[in-house]
Amino acid sequence: MKELERLLDNGVLGIYDRVEVTEVFGCLPDKSVQNIFTIIVAENRIDEDLEKPKILNENRIFLKKLKGWSFGVLRYTKSINDILRDLNKLKDDSIWSASGKSQSITDTLILQPPKFAPPDSFDEVPLSKVLKNNFWNGSHIVEFQNSTKNKIIPLLESPALLQDLSEQIQQYTPISLASVTDRLGNFLVQIPVTILQARFQHSKIENNLKLRIVFNPLAKHRKLRVNCDMEYDKVINGYGSYEVNGTELIIPMSSDQGPHKGVLWDDENNLILAATRPSSFISTVSYNMRIIEN
Repeated sequence: MKELERLLDNGVLGIYDRVEVTEVFGCLPDKSVQNIFTIIVAENRIDEDLEKPKILNENRIFLKKLKGWSFGVLRYTKSINDILRDLNKLKDDSIWSASGKSQSITDTLILQPPKFAPPDSFDEVPLSKVLKNNFWNGSHIVEFQNSTKNKIIPLLESPALLQDLSEQIQQYTPISLASVTDRLGNFLVQIPVTILQARFQHSKIENNLKLRIVFNPLAKHRKLRVNCDMEYDKVINGYGSYEVNGTELIIPMSSDQGPHKGVLWDDENNLILAATRPSSFISTVSYNMRIIEN
């Protein structure tokens, strides 16, 4: 939890004043309420009031082949300090009460070490199917993993049921549960990197890359380093590691084949501030002409 507090601290990864909480929950035949998936996203909405809990679906979601079950989607916002207290209570007492109603978690939750989820390239990141707007620098992820999932076994045993539920949920919020079956029952904290904007581009000079950076006006500049490599036929055929001074950097890459991957590293805080999945740029386009019909 100390690491989560550090990641949420103002100026480390972003300037945050609240979180948006989206809960997908299920009402079971035994009248208990079960967490299906909860995502907590750090945000900055200056001068906006906190939003009270609101059910997004006017009518409960039902699955024809799952009798006695119904589902809903709840959304609200909370301050950073309040959500940290709620998460500590979840960790220590297995009670989730962020919305104002206490829910006892009977499955075993395991707090996972922080991870980094880069944005999609032509190589998709499955977790992006449930993250919010993860198409800029990427996001740090802290997750309470449901390791037993005893209450949601029917959804795990039937891909068709889960697909049906996922499609109905997406009418109210862009969360594709069917894409991340292993995340069912989890509580996920998403911390998008907004302290700066970073872009890897082609420099138009040979096969070199260009990194462009713009810091948040309220952010403290810090020592950064970029690592970049290119791979072709399972062989790393281009690599570079450079200090970043200023807002632009040319990254020499000797190879002209293969996709590249880049990581922008914060030396001061020992954190990733941006990363890419394997990506590439169009360098040539071939075309020809022929008669289809005379």
